[in-house]
Amino acid sequence: MRQLIVAIFILVSIVGLLDCVASFEQAATVQERPMSSKEVMKAIREHDWDIVARPLAAPVSLADEIGRDLPQLDNESKEIAVATLEHIHSPTSSGLLLRMTGDSNLQVAAAAARTLLRVLHIPPVDDILAAISQRENDFVRGRLYLLAGRANEAGKLQALRALVNNEKNPDSALDAQAAMVKLGGEPERAAFLERIRTARPDQATRASDHLLYINDSRLAKGMIPWLSNKSPVFRLGTDRDERAARMCDLAVYTAHQLGIKFYMEPQGIANFEASIIANAEKAVLALPD
Repeated sequence: MRQLIVAIFILVSIVGLLDCVASFEQAATVQERPMSSKEVMKAIREHDWDIVARPLAAPVSLADEIGRDLPQLDNESKEIAVATLEHIHSPTSSGLLLRMTGDSNLQVAAAAARTLLRVLHIPPVDDILAAISQRENDFVRGRLYLLAGRANEAGKLQALRALVNNEKNPDSALDAQAAMVKLGGEPERAAFLERIRTARPDQATRASDHLLYINDSRLAKGMIPWLSNKSPVFRLGTDRDERAARMCDLAVYTAHQLGIKFYMEPQGIANFEASIIANAEKAVLALPD
């Protein structure tokens, strides 16, 4: 009798376990099901940020739907719309993001400007330049300058220069300088190289970002003075960890990210050994002008 009870208990347990597995698989299937355009728009209106991490089955025309509903969306819904548009790879979605850089809410406008630097379809350069002339926020203009350079249309260099002549904000002007270097501007290249050579520790991170944006390893020669500079630039760990990345460390890591070949260990940003710094310096010095 006891054996029968044990057998029944085991059977019931197995059945229960199988039911749990089936329920889990069903839930996972529902969760992973791509969302339709209607569901996406409903989620945007209801401030459901989870949709950003879910696959979209919506057609490219979803960007048109978001554009039509934009005047009725509140600021949080617009931010979710920006994050959604990043995953709709079309000229329409990029054009809508460019339009949203002019939103009256700075958080929405800034999010749209940042997102534009990651999209596959870059809006027409003339549209970008027109937007720059209309945007009052310095950060947004700076991102749009970088976007114009990312388009890689050297023929628009003169038009970009004309805009920069009227730029009042020094930070935005630095973004514009990087964009003009990327488009092949020779006077801007010389000025940029000098800016890298003379960068202070508080300017090094931004200078490194611009070097990586331009993505020309020859410009790494501007970092040669950094390789002997042990001034701290930013904290490496938590608040309890007092280690800081130095200018020499940032120069090594930036050179590595630019594809310059030398032995480096570890592969991430760290306080590098003197031998690693020497490896980087030798490789950078060997670069053509």
